[in-house]
Amino acid sequence: MRLPHHAPGQASAPAPAEPQPAARDEFRDVTILFADVTGFTALSERLDAESVHELMNACFDGLGRIVQEHGGHIDKYIGDSIMALFGAPTAHEDDPVRAAETAIKMQAFVTAFAARHRTGSEEAPPFKMRIGLNCGTVVAGAIGAAVRRDYSVMGDAVNTASRLEAAADPGTILASADFKRRVSRQFAFGPARLLHLKGKEKPIEAYVLHGERQAVAAVSEDALDRGAHIERMRQSRQWVERQRVQRRDEGKCHPARREQLVEIRPGAPPVGDMLEHHARE
Repeated sequence: MRLPHHAPGQASAPAPAEPQPAARDEFRDVTILFADVTGFTALSERLDAESVHELMNACFDGLGRIVQEHGGHIDKYIGDSIMALFGAPTAHEDDPVRAAETAIKMQAFVTAFAARHRTGSEEAPPFKMRIGLNCGTVVAGAIGAAVRRDYSVMGDAVNTASRLEAAADPGTILASADFKRRVSRQFAFGPARLLHLKGKEKPIEAYVLHGERQAVAAVSEDALDRGAHIERMRQSRQWVERQRVQRRDEGKCHPARREQLVEIRPGAPPVGDMLEHHARE
């Protein structure tokens, strides 16, 4: 073999690294998250490319940190979309839960990001995010050509997650029935929806992920309390009005008091006791 010639005093150039053997393909049970940020396309029509580029990088930087903080792996960025994996290359017992928490925090981040960048700028449209979640068995390993191979996953579960993201409404998280089954104790979902997804012969069951059960329950309880309070106030006002009309018709209401109103304050006694008190005066 002929050795390359080097001038005196020159160090030999390092030998090219031997190509590493491709990682062995393996079947893995993973959770796949697809997220798409809407609004960048419209923004690119109003702002220069450099400004849009900076905004996208700032947004993806925050989203990427959320994925990594929950033990996920960013598989790839595709335009204004992100594909993340939970369960490959590193697996955890609670990967579906980690994915759900990630999706919820990603939505919160995008909402805050949009609010920050709308301030003082009429040109900035609101950013929203669609997220699709699915669990399933995939083939994981090095994928690509001889000149470049990247770790990724392939399988129907990946395609389903991508289709769920495309079918989700902006600002929502759409999950498969299998994903819901794995995390339903910790998270609350909306009613079942049958979706006819592209590339699927049969409709699939999907659910909108609302959030952690405790958080959703607290919001619901607060809403119920507010609704009950409003309903009590409405009924009290109706009762007061009926009493006024009845007393006016019967001629029992003193003219000086006919237009008197009863003010209801928080912590005041029941309306009936208040009216009886006024009637005795």
